[in-house]
Amino acid sequence: MIVVQSTQEVIELWKQTTAFTFEPFIAKLLETFGFNRQAVETMFHDDPGHLVLANAKCYALLSTANPKGQNYIKMQSEWLKHQLLPHENGNLDALQQRYMYYLFREMTLEKVSEALVPTSHGKGQTHSLKQFCRHIVVQCATRAFFGDKLFEVAPSFLASYQAYEDESWKVFFNYPVFMATSLHSAKDKALDDLVRFFALPKTQRPEQAWIFDTLDSELDSLGMKPRDRAGIMMLIIWAINHNAHRIAFWVFAHLLYDSTLLQDVHFETSKAFGPNGEINVKTLLSESPKLDSVWHEVLRIYNNASVARRATEDTTIGTKRAYKGDTIIGPFRQFHLDTRLFGQDALSFDAQRFLRSKNLQSIKAYSPFGGGTTLCPGRFFARAEVYIMVATTLQRFRIETVPGQPFPEVDLKTPSSAAMLAAQDLMIGLS
Repeated sequence: MIVVQSTQEVIELWKQTTAFTFEPFIAKLLETFGFNRQAVETMFHDDPGHLVLANAKCYALLSTANPKGQNYIKMQSEWLKHQLLPHENGNLDALQQRYMYYLFREMTLEKVSEALVPTSHGKGQTHSLKQFCRHIVVQCATRAFFGDKLFEVAPSFLASYQAYEDESWKVFFNYPVFMATSLHSAKDKALDDLVRFFALPKTQRPEQAWIFDTLDSELDSLGMKPRDRAGIMMLIIWAINHNAHRIAFWVFAHLLYDSTLLQDVHFETSKAFGPNGEINVKTLLSESPKLDSVWHEVLRIYNNASVARRATEDTTIGTKRAYKGDTIIGPFRQFHLDTRLFGQDALSFDAQRFLRSKNLQSIKAYSPFGGGTTLCPGRFFARAEVYIMVATTLQRFRIETVPGQPFPEVDLKTPSSAAMLAAQDLMIGLS
């Protein structure tokens, strides 16, 4: 194993797309998740057009829109970009609007109280900030991709998914099934729900986002079984939901412990609201500089992402020699906390850091969403999720922490592949 220790070495890893690959890690993840070897081999088979079933060859994108003959996994990456990156196709804009629709519907004291079971607090109610962020972000994001129909067909899906998410770190560490029984039990229940949902005729799933319609169709064209197709959907849902609510927690935590910052962010985000209470998302995302700075600082401090690659040939990375088959890893957090790059107070949270030095967000050492071929396509939607939630919460509620609580520490005991958990919760008052 080779550990890269400089940003220049990381950049070399990203640039050398033929000498280094991420695919073995995806394959291992799929196997640990429960896919059999045949299914994994099918998804990594180059030139998959000839694997497409005869009755699907005329419409399957794997055969009709795949001139380079890329395997399913690479094409899936392209389809995710088509859905989640800003394009003229409007897919991302539509997704953000649907997320906002469901968030507006769910973001009432009555709805929040029904979901989170509050305790009394003065004239308002007390809630767990962790549960508040998770409930709103995960539920509204999931509905944005699937509509209400998933929840009608499978009302327990979200509970099963979240039980899986709580222990999902075990997947990255290749825990055998007998050491992760509760993880796989929750996963199996969630997969049962997804199989039922995707068994419905497409006409009964009209709100389903383009990406999931496409994935289901393409996997079906390869002859993948319903449960394997559901497994891919589950992994994408996991990728969509796993980090955003944790980032939202840390954003709120820092706002709530700095009253001036809270007021400033409330003031700047209020400008994005129209006369009827609707949000102009473009205004919110482009004219909220203080929230931008908090967002970037949270990603810098509380992100434990890393780069991982497998060498496909003998080569070099800087002064290091890598041989075919070597594993190369590089944690980003060591760069994010580097005092030479981010100042002597790099270990501390500074809400103004990215406001004072706007170029920091574009330096190579700052890579909260990865880079190269594995640069996260969901970064734009994740930012919109958190911004819309923060703006709406500050517009609709008076939110404050219950007195006497210390600022939460980072949970260093639970492994994390990206956004880090808080070791303690915060109780908040909503009124």
